[in-house]
Amino acid sequence: MSTETQQAPAVMGPMQVAKLVEDVKSFDPGVGSYSFTDLGAVVKFADLMSKAGEMLPPHLRQKPALCMAVTMRATHWGFDPFALAMETYQAKEGGPIGYQAKVFTAALARAGVRLRYRYEGAVKMLDKAVTSSNGKQIAARTATGDRKCIAYAVIDGETLEYETLTLDQTTIKNSPLWHNDPDQQLAYVAGRGWARRYRSDLIMGAHSDDEVREMRDVTPPEPALSPLQMKAQRARQ
Repeated sequence: MSTETQQAPAVMGPMQVAKLVEDVKSFDPGVGSYSFTDLGAVVKFADLMSKAGEMLPPHLRQKPALCMAVTMRATHWGFDPFALAMETYQAKEGGPIGYQAKVFTAALARAGVRLRYRYEGAVKMLDKAVTSSNGKQIAARTATGDRKCIAYAVIDGETLEYETLTLDQTTIKNSPLWHNDPDQQLAYVAGRGWARRYRSDLIMGAHSDDEVREMRDVTPPEPALSPLQMKAQRARQ
């Protein structure tokens, strides 16, 4: 009696994928950006990228279309597609793809915008665990107070600012960072908000991971069918 051995698919790294795609014009390891000759090259690359196994987060594996979308974003922002892929987030199967907040400030930096930050207000740490709506613990302690962050940059001699809400005014805090390192989380929100307000041409509607977590399906449920309607529906099938 013979036993068949199932072999795991080969996993390719980013450099291997780049070499296999002849239509990739150039790759600069220092910059990490790919240069594609046309859309067909992007399609071919995305198909190979989707087979990269552990080089991708689970929600992008074997998903050429999603890999193509991420690659197009990476091309627009001047990032390595694989590096950007690891900074993506999907809250549920079939849901939108979000990007870690650091991606937005990195995109600004690549575009020549250097943000600065200042803080106002105070943080008070409470010895009280934070839980989600389903009872899962988010953090072992609670950060509260009137702390807020202002992101700013001087563009053409004008200081452009974006001010966050305070910790107490922020109602949804699903990330543990809100309580473990609130200044860092406020900086992420300030950077993302600044990019949305002053460089929407660069962000082009990209969602953050926090926004994806907060999204809910607001489609109203279909009304329940009466027994007579169910019988009529079965008759039409």
